[in-house]
Amino acid sequence: MTEDRERTRVATVLEHYGVRVQKSAFEVRLTKVHRTGLVNQLKKLGLETGWVALYRVDEGARRHTAGRAPANPLAEEHHAYVV
Repeated sequence: MTEDRERTRVATVLEHYGVRVQKSAFEVRLTKVHRTGLVNQLKKLGLETGWVALYRVDEGARRHTAGRAPANPLAEEHHAYVV
């Protein structure tokens, strides 16, 4: 199926930047340069049957955690995105 091949290509790119946290969700930490590189790689795939959205999680975002979270996981030098 074309959709499955496209999803696999997207997942392969995303796995080079972060970790898969669910079947279609990835957590990646990006600098601005890496974010630009990721977006460019995704655009080169020429997606036709799906799309990818990147959401920035910043220090002002409300978060809920379970377990022991790092003291400052969203420090400015650690831009975090959930894809």
